[in-house]
Amino acid sequence: MLCQVGLTNFKVFRHQDIDLAPLTLLAGLNSSGKSTVMQALAMLRQSYDTGFLQNHGWLLNGELVELGSGSDILHDNPIEGGEMSLTLADSVDKAGEIPRAGFPVKYDPKGDVLVSASDHLNPSSPPESFNLFGTGFQYLRADRVTPAVT
Repeated sequence: MLCQVGLTNFKVFRHQDIDLAPLTLLAGLNSSGKSTVMQALAMLRQSYDTGFLQNHGWLLNGELVELGSGSDILHDNPIEGGEMSLTLADSVDKAGEIPRAGFPVKYDPKGDVLVSASDHLNPSSPPESFNLFGTGFQYLRADRVTPAVT
């Protein structure tokens, strides 16, 4: 089970580690980052499902989310260097280790595929070891319908 998500230079988050529990509720003011956390996880999943995560980096636009281009998701005041990253930490495994994986990408203002900044897959924690990439994943969009006269 995921126990932490880290976001760096991603939308409203300059750097934030978010602890998760078996039941986690995201609450807060409008534009405080609730949807951003969910979009980040969905973006990682769609990147994984299409093979981009393993071979290239992040796929910003796909079946689950459409985030635009690199300039749309870079934090307004990024940490020096502008590298963007998402990290995952899982609960303690049978060997007493905490599986972790980082997914850093290079910033490209016009790109809708952001290229990996390094060999980001730690061999001891491949994506398949995280339930985010397992068969039970479901993502429900928060599609909003505008008010209309009927």
